[in-house]
Amino acid sequence: MSYLFNLPDELLEEIYKHLPFQTLAELHGMDSIAEDVYQKHLRSIGIIQRAVKQHRIVWVDYEEETDWERRKKMLVRLYIATYPEKHLYGYPIFLAEKMRRPDLQEWIEKNPIKTRRDVQNFLSLEGVSEYDITYAGW
Repeated sequence: MSYLFNLPDELLEEIYKHLPFQTLAELHGMDSIAEDVYQKHLRSIGIIQRAVKQHRIVWVDYEEETDWERRKKMLVRLYIATYPEKHLYGYPIFLAEKMRRPDLQEWIEKNPIKTRRDVQNFLSLEGVSEYDITYAGW
């Protein structure tokens, strides 16, 4: 490995970026450039793990029919996480029109839908049931 230390730092960094993570883990104590690349990889892994944890959806098949509220929460989470971005913000209007619900249309007029949180708040209303969401569909 000593021949690598005669190379310019920029070239070493580029080489280290393309090494498998396990190899980089073995080298990170030998060279400061390898250490920097290794630490960047660790930060990236942490960011990815947090994102996966935040957006993970665990769908539990509930046997009890009395657990509608929990099922609705899971359905809302599923829609927020997987619904195509270009259609998500128009979904509340689509649902209100398809269900022919003027009360929901009034709510939308009073509370414009601009973010995912707004869509989640709309779908979490007591007036919007799990049946409404599944009937309207995608």
